[in-house]
Amino acid sequence: MPTAPNISMADHRSRQPDTAARRSRLMGAIVPAAASGAHPDAFIATRATDLHYLTGFTGEDSIGLVLPESAVLLTDSRFEEQLAAECPTIRPVIRSGERMHTAVARALAECQVKVAAFDPAHTTVQQLHDWQAAVTETGHACDFVAVAEPVTKLRQVKDAHEIVLLRKAVWIAEEGCRQLRPYMKADGKTTEAGLAGRLVQIMRELGAEGSSFPVIMASGSGSSLPHYRAAAVKIADNQTLLMDWGALYHGYHSDLTRTFFVGKPVPEILKIYGIVLAAMEKSIAALRPGLSTKAADLVARDLITEAGYGPRFGHSLGHGIGLDIHEGPGLRSVGVTGDGDPLLPGMVVTVEPGIYLPGIGGVRLEQDVLITETGHEVLGNLDVSLKLAQL
Repeated sequence: MPTAPNISMADHRSRQPDTAARRSRLMGAIVPAAASGAHPDAFIATRATDLHYLTGFTGEDSIGLVLPESAVLLTDSRFEEQLAAECPTIRPVIRSGERMHTAVARALAECQVKVAAFDPAHTTVQQLHDWQAAVTETGHACDFVAVAEPVTKLRQVKDAHEIVLLRKAVWIAEEGCRQLRPYMKADGKTTEAGLAGRLVQIMRELGAEGSSFPVIMASGSGSSLPHYRAAAVKIADNQTLLMDWGALYHGYHSDLTRTFFVGKPVPEILKIYGIVLAAMEKSIAALRPGLSTKAADLVARDLITEAGYGPRFGHSLGHGIGLDIHEGPGLRSVGVTGDGDPLLPGMVVTVEPGIYLPGIGGVRLEQDVLITETGHEVLGNLDVSLKLAQL
């Protein structure tokens, strides 16, 4: 069994990330990003994963108020003890019967916030309306300004703490696959859903909080559906078995895909496996700082198109992973004007080309890749060759 990452000290850091530095970067980013003339002196964080990133808090139904030198977290009594343990340096506001918008308005007034930024992608029209009305009732003057996804953009580049957690999430997922492999067989009893459930159990025993998403375990012709749902379908001989899975570790998601052959594969499936593998390897080899997200996608797409299967590769090449299973940057070219965004050191992306043949089956292979200062690093070492694929 491959050795797990040595994270004894990393585990300690994972519980105490440098959230103050993250909040400082956020406040430095929102001022130039705000509308002309607006100078926000606070940011209202409403998305749970943004709160996790900015404060370390893992609860829900809460809102954070990020200030230049401090932060306030508005929650309720369910999370009072949890908040004190997870982020002791954050000022708590424990609501007791008070509506959230009233608590937000009171915090804005108490902190003398003049201009509050918010992310329109994660703030509802109703929330904004309620904040404005509640602030007016306090007698405090505060303007609200929309800033497009400032935390989302920061989260695209992982810090050292996050990379440690992603490495462990990948290791758990890969080791889960290794331990599941002996159960992948056509014995008249084993089902897609059974294998998916067993994999989640194995990953939990290895230290995961759970699965990054519902495990895709697609056999036979079902493997031509990119987001197939595992069912009570028995694994049959001489079929494809596509598995897309990931481990959730301290809030961070890994995301991997392998395609297996139970018995003798259909000749065309064997052919497209080689094409997909070549596309994945060529794409990974090209990844480096400065390469555009569009160019990264085209490396795989052009190879698959030249092989005659372009229309059968319908999704993007990959996406970022982190506190959400799908984050930026997106590695895509279809519908993208210009060159896309440049890859930066610290980004962690999936590379997952696929070819899908309706009524026959599909092949997808996926790795999680860190963009480094000089190139890239695949986070993991689980085989992708035909040796692993043949059960």
